[in-house]
Amino acid sequence: MREIKFRTFLNNKFYYWGFIDGGFLSPPSSFVESLSFSEIEKRSDQYVNKRNDNNEEIYEGDVIEGIWNLFYTQPHIKGIVQFDIDTLSYVVIGMNILYKDEIIPLCQIRDILIIGNKYKNIGDDINE
Repeated sequence: MREIKFRTFLNNKFYYWGFIDGGFLSPPSSFVESLSFSEIEKRSDQYVNKRNDNNEEIYEGDVIEGIWNLFYTQPHIKGIVQFDIDTLSYVVIGMNILYKDEIIPLCQIRDILIIGNKYKNIGDDINE
């Protein structure tokens, strides 16, 4: 069964919830009671049903680096994972100089490493 999972960033920590291991794990009541639905939605990222080479789950909002399958000799792409409503798929929005603002399907990127996320410091070398 496909897992439908989310993580919500609150108080400098991720909380994981959703349909996990055949059951439903609800969000902690502490933030359900203290935040509006729109605020929970804004702070939540969905699992993209893909793991990187280190077997880490990839979520929307993760900053990744990897190699775009179309260009085996080019430097790594660095970018942020997000859902593209036009293609109904997960994409990476390029952040480094070579691929700045380019929209690349996540399925076309290999050798993926998660180097940060949109909530935490991702380092100064993102534009390299």
